Amino acid sequence: MGKAPRSSNMSTSTASAPSFSFGNPIASSSTDLSASGSGQKPFAFSNVAQPDNAKESKKEDDAEEDSGPPKVEFTPVVEKDYIFTTRCKVFVKKPDGNYGDRGVGNLYLKPIKSSGKVQLIVRADTNLGNLLCNFILAECIPTKRIGKKDVMLVCLPTPDVKPPPIPVLLRVKSPEEADNLLEVLEKHKK
Repeated sequence: MGKAPRSSNMSTSTASAPSFSFGNPIASSSTDLSASGSGQKPFAFSNVAQPDNAKESKKEDDAEEDSGPPKVEFTPVVEKDYIFTTRCKVFVKKPDGNYGDRGVGNLYLKPIKSSGKVQLIVRADTNLGNLLCNFILAECIPTKRIGKKDVMLVCLPTPDVKPPPIPVLLRVKSPEEADNLLEVLEKHKK
């Protein structure tokens, strides 16, 4: 009805119909115009060949990746001039009565030269070495052996904690280490 019947023979094609295919280079003709009119090539989604040196650098990168992920250099923060150290896990009593885990770190006892007292520092085993505990051992701080491997202190774990003092558990690997820690803490209280 007003349209020309289509023939079943598709071999005839018109020269003005553009054929476009992703990945194929664009066939340019003298009638192609760019959007800006400057005669530059129009934007196309054709395959782009990579330079040979890019392939070589990729091979080198692949060889490095095959060796595994980059290893993080871990250098723990170590206190200077300590007189005693041991590895421990710090727990702090919460208001609900349960103990909350503060972290794992190294406990250091350091003498304070100006006062003759001893400072207890527990630094986390991280690159930053965050302070888990930091206070001066005094005679008024109660220390007690609890459980198999725990030593309990009632204190302000860090200077930013507001009173009242709270129970702090220091857990070590073995009962012998816990006995030794309690003995050293009692010895250095002044």
